[in-house]
Amino acid sequence: MPVLDIFSESVKYKYKTNVCSVGTLLVFFATIITLSVPIIIIHLTGGFWIKNDVYTEIPKIMFKQKYLLLAESREGIEPITCSTFNTYKENRISDSCTVTKVQELDVNRDGLNDVLKFELRFFTEFPVQNIRLLLFFNYELKGKSKLSMETMAALHYTIPSNVQKILILGDLKLKQKHLLQNDVINNVYDHSTDINNQSLFQLLSDAVNRKFGVKIENDGMTWESGFSAEEETVVQLELFYQEEVVHSRPGVWEELKWAWIQYFAFFFSFAYIAKQVTGWIFVNRYVRSYVISPWEEK
Repeated sequence: MPVLDIFSESVKYKYKTNVCSVGTLLVFFATIITLSVPIIIIHLTGGFWIKNDVYTEIPKIMFKQKYLLLAESREGIEPITCSTFNTYKENRISDSCTVTKVQELDVNRDGLNDVLKFELRFFTEFPVQNIRLLLFFNYELKGKSKLSMETMAALHYTIPSNVQKILILGDLKLKQKHLLQNDVINNVYDHSTDINNQSLFQLLSDAVNRKFGVKIENDGMTWESGFSAEEETVVQLELFYQEEVVHSRPGVWEELKWAWIQYFAFFFSFAYIAKQVTGWIFVNRYVRSYVISPWEEK
């Protein structure tokens, strides 16, 4: 009848030596190297901690029904002004627009706005040569990073002569100069903007110097030629709210989660190598030690 090997067990030998011996010193240095080398390697290759976390999120954006349009025609003539603000630098603003249309659409029906359609109509005696448009939004991120702010997007275009209708397209994108903190609510800019105490330059400067804001990218302008003072000049704008690539600074727990994974990935490899090397040294009697077999212990 054939015989099968159904179970096996390794014989475990113990190697003992004095505290002050070469064998003890060897094991001590092997342990120090096993624990410290992974730290050194990780430090030299970028460190344990994740300094910049990148993720995508669809922001919650709402147009605040606040805007300022300055349309200039000829030098020496007051610009056409359309605005929801009543005063500017303590001077009353007269809204010259005859029609204002605002529409925000949720195209994919996910509960978040996707497109802003904005239209202004006004009469002017001379063709518009350039326009400046300021739009104000509420902007929120609710994923890993919490961000809530009122922010301004600005447009400035020089217009060809004899234009009756101006069409503008673009993407509203997040502008970051600093990393968002994952463990705090970033609401330092969550306050209403009042243009009565600021010049146009100050408004633009504040928007540029902010740590977080919005900007209009991939913008383009087209127009319909032919001007008539008897017909309304039209400014149409379509802004698309896009998915954002958000840069943030990870929280403590997230950093620790990746730190121990990096450390143990190297530690187990060096622990295995150290065990094999020290075992080979003791088995081949390169250092003096006392060998105790399992049956001698009994």
